[in-house]
Amino acid sequence: MKTVYKCNQRGWRRFSLSLLFGTLYAFTSAQDMTFRAQVIPPSPEVSALAKFADTRVSHYSGIPDIQLPLYTLVEQDLELPIALQYHAGGIRVEERAGWAGLGWALNAGGSISRTIKGLPDEQTGSGSGYTNHEVAFDRLSTAERMDYYQRSQNGTIDFEQDIFHFVFGNYSGKFVLGKDGTVSIMSASYLKIQFEQVNRDIVRWNVWDGNGNRYIFEDPERTITEDFSKHRTVPYRSNYYSAWHLSKIITYNGREIRFSYAPYTASYYTRSSQSASYFLTGTTGEYICGNDRITDAFTEVTVRGKQLQSIRFGLGEVLIESKNDRKDASSNRLAGIKVINNRGRLIKSFVFDHDYYQSNLSSKYTHLPEAIKKATPTKRLRLVQVTENTTNPSLDYRFEYHGNVLPHFFSNSQDHWGFYNGAINESLIPQYMRFRKANANRLVVPEYALTGTLKKVSYPTGGSVSYEMESNTALVRSGEYYNFFSPVTLEADQPTYAVSVNSQRRKAFFQVEPKESDLDTLKLIRFSVQLSGRVDCDGRDRDCRGSVDVYLYSPADRSFISLLSNTIQDGAVSGNVWLKAGTRYELHLDGPSRLAAGLSATVFGRRNPPKQEETGRIEVSTGGLRVKSITKDFGNQTETVEYHYEQPETNQSSGSLATFPKYDFIIFNTFERRVPTRNDIILEACLKFELRSYSQVPLSVNADFFGYANVKEIRKNKAGEILRTDYRYLSPADFPDQSSYSSPFGIVRSAAAKRGVPKAEVYYVQTGDSFQKSLEKVYTYQPSERVSHENFKFFCMGYGPGGCRDVRYLKYFNTTVWNPRVEIKEIRYDSQTGASFEKTSILTYDENYLLPTKTTRLIATNNSIEEEYYYPFNLPASLNASRDPSVLTDLIEANRIVPTLAQRKKAGGQLLEQEQVQLQRYHGRLLPAALLKKHADQSEYEDLRVLSYDRFGNILEQKPRTGPRQSFLWFEQGNWMAAAVHNAAAEEIAYTSFETEDMGGWIFSGDPQATEHAKTGQKQYHLGSGPISKTGIPASKNRIFLLSFWAKKASKSTSGSWSFMGKTEVLTDDWQLIQREITTSRIAITGQGVLVDEVRLHPKDAFMETFTHEPLLGMSSSTDQRHYTHYYDYDGMGRLATIRNADRDVLEHYLYTFQTQKQAKP
Repeated sequence: MKTVYKCNQRGWRRFSLSLLFGTLYAFTSAQDMTFRAQVIPPSPEVSALAKFADTRVSHYSGIPDIQLPLYTLVEQDLELPIALQYHAGGIRVEERAGWAGLGWALNAGGSISRTIKGLPDEQTGSGSGYTNHEVAFDRLSTAERMDYYQRSQNGTIDFEQDIFHFVFGNYSGKFVLGKDGTVSIMSASYLKIQFEQVNRDIVRWNVWDGNGNRYIFEDPERTITEDFSKHRTVPYRSNYYSAWHLSKIITYNGREIRFSYAPYTASYYTRSSQSASYFLTGTTGEYICGNDRITDAFTEVTVRGKQLQSIRFGLGEVLIESKNDRKDASSNRLAGIKVINNRGRLIKSFVFDHDYYQSNLSSKYTHLPEAIKKATPTKRLRLVQVTENTTNPSLDYRFEYHGNVLPHFFSNSQDHWGFYNGAINESLIPQYMRFRKANANRLVVPEYALTGTLKKVSYPTGGSVSYEMESNTALVRSGEYYNFFSPVTLEADQPTYAVSVNSQRRKAFFQVEPKESDLDTLKLIRFSVQLSGRVDCDGRDRDCRGSVDVYLYSPADRSFISLLSNTIQDGAVSGNVWLKAGTRYELHLDGPSRLAAGLSATVFGRRNPPKQEETGRIEVSTGGLRVKSITKDFGNQTETVEYHYEQPETNQSSGSLATFPKYDFIIFNTFERRVPTRNDIILEACLKFELRSYSQVPLSVNADFFGYANVKEIRKNKAGEILRTDYRYLSPADFPDQSSYSSPFGIVRSAAAKRGVPKAEVYYVQTGDSFQKSLEKVYTYQPSERVSHENFKFFCMGYGPGGCRDVRYLKYFNTTVWNPRVEIKEIRYDSQTGASFEKTSILTYDENYLLPTKTTRLIATNNSIEEEYYYPFNLPASLNASRDPSVLTDLIEANRIVPTLAQRKKAGGQLLEQEQVQLQRYHGRLLPAALLKKHADQSEYEDLRVLSYDRFGNILEQKPRTGPRQSFLWFEQGNWMAAAVHNAAAEEIAYTSFETEDMGGWIFSGDPQATEHAKTGQKQYHLGSGPISKTGIPASKNRIFLLSFWAKKASKSTSGSWSFMGKTEVLTDDWQLIQREITTSRIAITGQGVLVDEVRLHPKDAFMETFTHEPLLGMSSSTDQRHYTHYYDYDGMGRLATIRNADRDVLEHYLYTFQTQKQAKP
């Protein structure tokens, strides 16, 4: 049994409250606590990138992949793409633009961010975060629960986990921290994540990928929030680290990529919530039982953030430029990106142009406090063009959007999911049955949801890609519709019913619509009365019309409601009355005929929505956007891709929701009231109907909560060719969440990690006017829940003397789910006969490290092929070619678990092939030393032996089983290969072209000269600045080495006659090849007035190829074993443009001609 600990923290606040005013204050304070933002997101820059961790860009979500690749940074085996990404899921009303522009994110480094729930998980001291106590709330007594509830409301203890998001490189996802501080990734992964904490703050995250590369996040971003509320005397304030930016990547082989940031501070206001409270029933409607009202609450957010400034790596750097000229925020905007190599050459350059949306639509009923009104901008940053200016002419990427105007930041014109719907709402509180003071229409309006979103990308080629987007749809059961959508459907959508009276017909019967639920006891009815004259008076003054009256009478209740009790203006009066649902009323016009002449009155209401069977299905529009079609217009290569999201058998939407909007709840309040002039105390009680502007159950448009089970993709081109592919996914219809829709609300167990994976792909070929299957792939999964964390969410269901009197809690779970694909079935169809051929692959995994250990391919009956994979964690001793168990332990510790150490292929249980990798320590790292192979029942043999590495993990020498020994030279800190030699050992070769600080085995003291006339590369060497020498050459008369280099005289005034190693050379202004045989252990190249380049040394029977490079572009020259050189030129976009021969004559030239760009031949 788990021990229940009661957290003993200092500084708990105790309050002593008086019965009446103290009770009222406690009630107000406690209610204000519910206004606090449910979750606190990170900064706009981080949020823009975190969107891509939240929402899958896939057919399942309907969101297209829109990105502009800028550059890919390569450091040995590690690639880091730099790109602009656009999230096409829609623009929320209260969404703030990041520095790249609204909807855009620069994916250039990465971050770990979090959404706070309560306190930071790691907090200690004045507050106890989730990881710092072991309180099992559901095992406490009632008094203890009340105590801990108060502590949680005062911000001194936390029972909910924060949600962390990570986005870097090719990795994205979410995780939580367990009670023991371990990281649980929600969709199980082999990433290894650890954090370091100093005092109360997490200061550093270390993440290892499966190849042992380490990502360090230690540039923190701090967020400070403070409540802005009229009803709070002491505002709630929090100060915490909300994000950690990627600071450094250290590859397994020791290379580093460093990220630097510029700090900034920005402040803005966000809406915490709106709240409506209505008296429902009780002994009184006073004090905390009265005051029907709508209350706004806001939060002031201050971000001390970081914006990426540079990325430095082995061969160069990426500079990110920003400008402090934004009109919608105090932070900088992204202005440009430059890629510069380590020689100072500009490789890539981009300039970003922005303008602004006007953000002032639907602002009529915002009713903001003056301070917030002044601080809220009426613009939002918009990216309109990206220019690559490393070319001539420059290349422009232009972006077009749906309109130039957005709603006001605090507009009430929002659908359930927060997207613009154009409705004229006085608040965000949805209309709900008879509580009509709040009447917000929160339904989705597709044409407004498109406002401000990306429409078209025009490319410098002259082509374009256009995106036609539309609102998402979902199919819901009738019961779900009437429980969650119908109550908040605006009545204007329903037909009316009415009766009238006048001087000729003085009585009419009005039957009120029946109630739709137990709460729907009263119906809102509207009335209008028109008098014969245009008079103004107080309707309560009977002299206005003498003895004339218009009223409603209920025979059942014997109650009268006068319709002439309001002020009469211009001869008319109108208003609303609440009538009992299902009751028949009589509408009367009473009074003398002369006074009633010309008078008429009408009462009318809205019909209830039509009832359907609970088993029926209704298609509803849901928040956010999906792609309807993509048109790619590139001249003669035009293609339109259409997407259809219907169920194939019904043509109804295949979309499904995991959660539904829920805004209402009921609380029970009590208070004590002293009777005047007496000592009696009366206990008053009431039920209050409460509404909130945000759904009480988490409601989101991302792939965790919504998705499509079926998506049909149809590609059409100008030639009339049509390709069709059907995609099927596991969706909320397959794996629904377990949710609580009664207070306390929330998702108890989420099945999000089990959804969104492809279930099948079906490929079709066009046969006349129809389609025929050509290939079908069917996928099977085996989800399992690995780790489950208890969370507790509190809710007060009743207030009374001393504050909250009725605490309820929701116990919910954040669970790590592993959802491996365990079977792939491929069915190929013959287009002529219709016959099919089936192949099945069954995958087996290691359940701890989540990697596949075996694939079984079933080709025919009783015919299978098995492939087994062995890693450090499952390698048996018999296959451990290294013969050292510590090798495996060290690899696991470094999380270098993805590369296989052995593989086997079997058929019918008999071995077909086997491969093993032998590892050895080089420069402190475990690297392959040999590749061992075995075929069937033959003996094992060594296919390759690696003899040495440099300190960067590059092979210096290796010996294949067949063929000569191979050696390599690596320059620029191992970033490029300078020489490859066959039939020589690494210590037997030397080479330099003087391009870098690497001497390649030679010794010289002079500085190479930069020149355009070098034999290869951009540098040459003057022997007058010092000799070039080498010692320790293993040469002899029996082992002859070959020295070769290119030489020419240093100037025209030099004679050119040069004696070297007993032979006189006559040098000219042109490069000429010098060769000598070496039989001694040392040599020196000396002379005056002599320039040299491409100095080689190797055994005479070896073959050497050498290379020079332009960093970040590519190879600039290659010289083969015959000393024949090819030269390579690149254009402004970094593409290969020209290949030249040894005389620099053009051998090949590549023209990249666009519709709007012409290139001349060289």
